[in-house]
Amino acid sequence: MTQNYYHILGLAPSASASEIKAAYKRLALKYHPDRNPLNDRAEEQFKRVNEAYQILSDPRRKATYDLKRQYEKNYHQSQAYSNPRYHYTRPPAGMQERHYHQRPQRHSHFSKKDRLIALGLIVLLVLLLATIKLSWDAFASQRAYQRGQQAETQKHWAEAEAFFTEVLDHDEDQEEARLKRARLRLHHLNDPQGAVTDVSWLLEESEAPSAELWQTRAQAFLQLKNYRQALQDLNHSIELKSSGTAAYFDRGVARLHLEEDLPLAVKDLSVFLENPSPGRSLADAWLYRSFAQFKLKRLDLAKNDVAKALELDPLNARAYYVQAQVLKARKDIPGAYKAFKRAADLGFSEAEMEADRLQ
Repeated sequence: MTQNYYHILGLAPSASASEIKAAYKRLALKYHPDRNPLNDRAEEQFKRVNEAYQILSDPRRKATYDLKRQYEKNYHQSQAYSNPRYHYTRPPAGMQERHYHQRPQRHSHFSKKDRLIALGLIVLLVLLLATIKLSWDAFASQRAYQRGQQAETQKHWAEAEAFFTEVLDHDEDQEEARLKRARLRLHHLNDPQGAVTDVSWLLEESEAPSAELWQTRAQAFLQLKNYRQALQDLNHSIELKSSGTAAYFDRGVARLHLEEDLPLAVKDLSVFLENPSPGRSLADAWLYRSFAQFKLKRLDLAKNDVAKALELDPLNARAYYVQAQVLKARKDIPGAYKAFKRAADLGFSEAEMEADRLQ
């Protein structure tokens, strides 16, 4: 049965657009991964809240969803009345009530020539209908693509995805529409699995996949925490385009999470820091490298890197947490306590417990 998105947001089906938006903001803040690190249940609830808002905030998709729920409700109600116990039928008629009549046989008067003419007309009709359908599909596909581009320009992400999906319903070989839908799902709609599906289709159909395609799928795998597959895709991307330092950033993050070759993670992040690419946070790069240095027991280097991360982003709770861990390892307990408290004040709940242990 269809999910009850109103129940997920804690709303009645008659809720207004402003109430839907307010409920979404409240629940998104409550279950946001940054406020609930390492909490898989909160992360799953955050995804469900986001999915519900994507449907209910879009008038067209909300109307479709409401219609579907009403249909399911009517269908289940109708099932009760289809039970045989509510029906009464008389017993079968006896032999005396039955009348059998021999139906006269009718012979066809169509000649072979008539059959060929009829067959030709049917073939022509099928060809005509096929031509009309192909023409209509091409027209509808082009119109949907243009509307998708317009919605994307206006930052109506869910609406743009719906239009690009309509394009693919008419013609699944529209690679540009599929790539646009993949990027919308990855960067704006919190649907990395959908992005993986789209980009995987493009990689399979392409004779020579580009570095950007491999890197796009790797970003989706990173969001899904499938770091092993992300690492493989990033290796492909870097082999094809070694000058793209954003791929080195992503590969460094993947290696850091796998914790199998931390020196190579440091090396990848260093390549990015020497020549930063747009689209990646410089503060995050310093922070990730500082954490890798911390794992390698290079405490002085870790301390310098996290200081640069905080210089670029002084409200980064994770950076204060890493700084506290580094200071704790260096036996600077007062400094570590202060950093843990700062991280806790910025919303990093685990830091509060760490601070209490140092008291």
